[in-house]
Amino acid sequence: MTNLFAVVGEHRRQPERLLLLGDDGRYYALTADGRPVEVQPSNVWRLDTDTAKRDPGAEPPPRPRHNAG
Repeated sequence: MTNLFAVVGEHRRQPERLLLLGDDGRYYALTADGRPVEVQPSNVWRLDTDTAKRDPGAEPPPRPRHNAG
């Protein structure tokens, strides 16, 4: 079974470590070898709150259009 993940944040001291939200509703971080490991979001993670609220399998919201004129 393939898991779907959405990037929803990053580690505050190691921004290359990304916080992922799985399609199962759990949070994960990638290990050095690229495997996801379940983690609990805490104050060590900086969350992108707009992304964290979305369903990871859902389409991203449309971008607003700006009229040049």
